[in-house]
Amino acid sequence: MFIENIKTVASNQLLNPIKTSSRPPVFGRNEEGGTNDVWQESLEKSLSSFLENHPTVRYPQQATGLSDLALYRPKTGIKPYHLPPVTLSKTELKRLSAAVEGCLQAGALIMRDYQKKHLIKCKRHAKDLQTDTDVNADTLISKILHVAEPDAELLTEETYQDSKKYNLSKTWIVDPLDGSTNYSHGYPNFSVSIAFIENGKPTMGVVLDLPKGTLYTAIKGKGAWSEGKRLKVSTVKDLNKTLLAGGYPWGSTGNPSRKAVNFFNDMDLKSQGIKAFGGVLGGTYTGAGLIDGYWTHYTRPWDQAASMLIATESGAKVTDFEGKAVDLSQPILKLVTANPVIHNQILKEFKKNSGKQQ
Repeated sequence: MFIENIKTVASNQLLNPIKTSSRPPVFGRNEEGGTNDVWQESLEKSLSSFLENHPTVRYPQQATGLSDLALYRPKTGIKPYHLPPVTLSKTELKRLSAAVEGCLQAGALIMRDYQKKHLIKCKRHAKDLQTDTDVNADTLISKILHVAEPDAELLTEETYQDSKKYNLSKTWIVDPLDGSTNYSHGYPNFSVSIAFIENGKPTMGVVLDLPKGTLYTAIKGKGAWSEGKRLKVSTVKDLNKTLLAGGYPWGSTGNPSRKAVNFFNDMDLKSQGIKAFGGVLGGTYTGAGLIDGYWTHYTRPWDQAASMLIATESGAKVTDFEGKAVDLSQPILKLVTANPVIHNQILKEFKKNSGKQQ
């Protein structure tokens, strides 16, 4: 029966959105390559039946086309190269597909509105900006994730409440647009981040680097990936030869601490340079080996949940400045991410810097 459904779907060209005639959009998405509710329901029933009878699915299976159908959901934009070539349980597959869809759809919305005039408001301080696109992307992602995992808690930057206790036993953590200040100024460096947390630890993470469009994924125990290639941290062992990223220590008031500024300056002198990215891309780029390490004195769970997993699954070490595990249940985080050798050197430099006269 499932094979017959494959033939039916193939004959209607749902797997080739460029050649498919436009149909009514689903969930307000771009019409090209769309499908109506009847087709979507039929396909989802077929996929549910398939996944129920196959505890694990190998993806992608380039030669068969079966995996294309099993993971291509109309209008999501998911392509074979977006997901890692590893064996996934049906639960992992469902969560990862939802997170990838959320990132891709939010990314499309974000880029559609890029360089337009935005409604902007300051949240905690004048450097903590929120645009109308942040809110719209948050709403879009939240709907997608709720459909995939309706019982999971949802913690997003736009809806986070400092007074609320999040247990993180089964939770989506989302930053719908990291780098809002860059985005609002038209500077091309921002991202979307989605992670799934179980018992306080990230087990799945997806980051979309914009406007490049590069997608990064990680599943706990199964590596970190981008465009079908497994990610690995850099092998640089000398701090003097590193390219690093530092989260500038604005703090909750927008004013950096003197200690953090001194450390930033010292690290600039002892490395080959320091770049400034949003919290999401600092850890992600470290995992991808694009930079050699990243640290921040002030960050939030939604900035780090996905990138922490991408980094650790790539071989990086991620701790706070005392070498302890990072606790995502805390509202404010401090962390260091790097390959194990450089990580230890950064911690030593921080300890030496902390002992200096401030």
